[in-house]
Amino acid sequence: MALILRTVATVLILRAAAAAQNLPPPGAYQPIPNFTGVGAGLQFREAINDRFSGVQPIAPSIASPAFANLPPERDGMLLFCKDCRSATPCVSGGSGAFAYGQGGQWSCSSGGGAGPAGPTGPAGPTGPAGGFSTAGSGLTASGSTISVASPITTPISANVNGVLNAQTYGAICSDTTETATTTASNAVVTVGAIGDFKVGQYVKLDAAGATNTVATPAISSVVNDGYGIAGTNQPPELGIFAIPVFGSVETANGNCVVDAGTAANHNTSCSTTYGYSVQNVGQTGIGAGLNGMRSAASSTSYITTGPASPSIGNAVLVSYSVDANTAGTIIRRCTGASCTPSSIYAVIPNLQGVSATSAQYRDNGKPYGIDEEASASAVAADLNAQITNVSGTSVTLSVAPSQSVSKTMRHDNSPALQQAVNASVLAGAIGSKVYLPTCATHYDMSQAVSFWGLVGTGITGPGTNPGSYSNAEIQWDGPPGGIVFNLNNAGADTIENIGLEGTTGSTPGIMIDGNGYGTSSPSTQGPGAPASSATTWTTPTKTNVRHVDCGIVGLCLDLSGSTGNDENAVVDDLQCSTNYVSGGNICVYSNSQETYNEAFYNTGCSYRDYCFDFPRIGSFVMLNTNSENAGIEFVGTNYISNYGKVIGGQEEGAQFFQLGMELNNSTMAFSDYRVAGGGGPWAAIIVNGGEGTTYQNMTIGDAAPSPVTSMNVVGGGSFINVNFGQPLSFLGFGSSEYGGGTSPETPNTGVATSPYFIPITSTNGSSIPNFTCIHCGVYAQTVPGVVSNEPNQSTVFNAAPSATTITGAAGTAVCSQSMQGTLKTATCYLNAYDETGTAQTFTFPTAFSTYPTLMEGGSGGNSCGTYNPSTTASTLTLPANASMTAETCTITAIGQ
Repeated sequence: MALILRTVATVLILRAAAAAQNLPPPGAYQPIPNFTGVGAGLQFREAINDRFSGVQPIAPSIASPAFANLPPERDGMLLFCKDCRSATPCVSGGSGAFAYGQGGQWSCSSGGGAGPAGPTGPAGPTGPAGGFSTAGSGLTASGSTISVASPITTPISANVNGVLNAQTYGAICSDTTETATTTASNAVVTVGAIGDFKVGQYVKLDAAGATNTVATPAISSVVNDGYGIAGTNQPPELGIFAIPVFGSVETANGNCVVDAGTAANHNTSCSTTYGYSVQNVGQTGIGAGLNGMRSAASSTSYITTGPASPSIGNAVLVSYSVDANTAGTIIRRCTGASCTPSSIYAVIPNLQGVSATSAQYRDNGKPYGIDEEASASAVAADLNAQITNVSGTSVTLSVAPSQSVSKTMRHDNSPALQQAVNASVLAGAIGSKVYLPTCATHYDMSQAVSFWGLVGTGITGPGTNPGSYSNAEIQWDGPPGGIVFNLNNAGADTIENIGLEGTTGSTPGIMIDGNGYGTSSPSTQGPGAPASSATTWTTPTKTNVRHVDCGIVGLCLDLSGSTGNDENAVVDDLQCSTNYVSGGNICVYSNSQETYNEAFYNTGCSYRDYCFDFPRIGSFVMLNTNSENAGIEFVGTNYISNYGKVIGGQEEGAQFFQLGMELNNSTMAFSDYRVAGGGGPWAAIIVNGGEGTTYQNMTIGDAAPSPVTSMNVVGGGSFINVNFGQPLSFLGFGSSEYGGGTSPETPNTGVATSPYFIPITSTNGSSIPNFTCIHCGVYAQTVPGVVSNEPNQSTVFNAAPSATTITGAAGTAVCSQSMQGTLKTATCYLNAYDETGTAQTFTFPTAFSTYPTLMEGGSGGNSCGTYNPSTTASTLTLPANASMTAETCTITAIGQ
């Protein structure tokens, strides 16, 4: 008979000279020989596996602690408590009893009576002196009411080298669901079939918990949010502002734009009617018993002037109310007058730690998301419980339902993962992780796993499987808009080698929440129960996210969305891309300038609204990104407070590549990047940088038929060895408009001129912004560009300025202004000039700040005869002077 042990055993390998009297009698087990030669290692591993699997017999010795030294209970663990007596739960004061971990507590049985209900198999183990009594189909304990319908057959892998196997703690790889009929206040529920549900497993019953108390939200406004200006938008606080497009016409009521984009994808009209309703969802930890609870959907609000084709730059902004219990929000949308929004359109998170009473959703035209319950009515909380008994199709739960309903019962691995994560720290093994073995279906989760106050732990899987998301894939069955992994106030924790596809189950709001907020009470710690061993860790630090596939999720990685921050995070191979048209709202988000020193490597982001949404971030570096058809690749509407560096990657078909990535005296640099067009609503890539942005070794824009219109709004930025596939366009705004505003802006026309920097020539008709003056008295004052008619030959003045010819009674005066910057110089060359009897003037192309200094010079340095010209800041006057005949000389005006 094979005994499956769920315990930690110490194996002592004795040398051949060890005392023979300590060995079991012959036949009790077959010792492992001393293998030698080629293949000895394999033979040794196979011998160990044979003994753990039951192929070879073993003679184990059960650990015998005292009652006071019993370790934390683990379901399935078997010990001999040397001073316990028969009782459930175990108590001290006896002569010894077997202690069996079951249902969250130690159950003790003495040697003379029936043993505790233990694991079973084809032939179950026999306990001492009449202990276990088994049958092949189940187990019956004499004197006990416990009856197991079928044995637990999930293979158990031992914890190895500080890595705790999640299946040891009860995690199960299964998507099995059953219909459960409940009666309020009765813990016994009836299922259609027992399936693979077992005693000790954790389950979720949809909407069988506490009656809804989440307040019904109200929509306060639905407005167009187009190229002209955007609102505050939290979340995700995008704040698109003052984005003009050539040939665009703004509506009068909130910036819907009919644009002159490509025929295939531009917005043709602003007369579409959309109806919106919103539904708020709660999650456990934010309020008691709120996991999965939903409000009723709000009343429908309409807009009749919406864009025919909503996009990132031509969106609809929906503002609505939330309450303190809201974890996320379900958005529904319909099209047409008096329509009723029924199908789900998007799922977005309510960023935790924010005590806001309102939020906004920006409809960018990309629907996504799944809600398993799909009800617009008020829905009760989910019931999260543990199976304590199974008898036929009757299942006893640890928590009685509050509703009399017939609902779906699902597996819930969250409590098992939480226990394993807690145990990894309780064991004192800093840096240990919880291992999820390979799973052919999913590890279903219905509640957040919290790392609050835990240091050096994490969850790791076996790695990705080519062609699929992961060999250890999660299915989220919890609240739409909720959090899966809560890393709030956690230190040096790791999520790696797992995936969340998001095409089944419900759509979470945040997969990995590394935000920092609230430390005073569970209501501010975010969803999930903090471990009893949690420390006071105030700033999430050194979060590690490696080889994680994040499919259809509202936000994949939240580094900071409120008052807290996450420092020194390392993100390697975060794949936010999906194989589907809609991939969700945001890949990575940060809204704290105190979020410092983040490192991103090998990130994939396709079909997201926003890839890197950084309204505020302290500093970051990024290497090798790859995405296509994203709304915006890089967002930074406020500023980077320190620096940002992006090296290597490509974006094909972004509606915007970069939007306002830096201000506030910081620096931002892009290099070795390819930006291709074709995906925007008008096939435009906007380079919207601040004063310190540098672009080097880049290709921006493909040639026709996928044109890219590149723009640089406001000014600044250095372009070094950049290849523009299309002419570079410039639409300028004053500095006061740069931070956004509350009303539509009128764009400047941006007259095409010769380029101002090397090596671009004037032949392509490009126009670029003025340089920023470094030593000017006014911050960010711009000065005219340095003009060059030939590559690599820029000079500090125009060697061939346009000239004005003044004709005299005889001869001419040719005047021009060759320097028009801070230092200005104008000249008039008089060639045998005779006065006409009327004063004549030359208007300076660029006026001086005040009267310039006049200098005259003729043959041998003499002045222009008796001629006395005069000047103002804007004109040079040649007077009527009877003495001026056939005058040949030069007049020079110089000044600022």
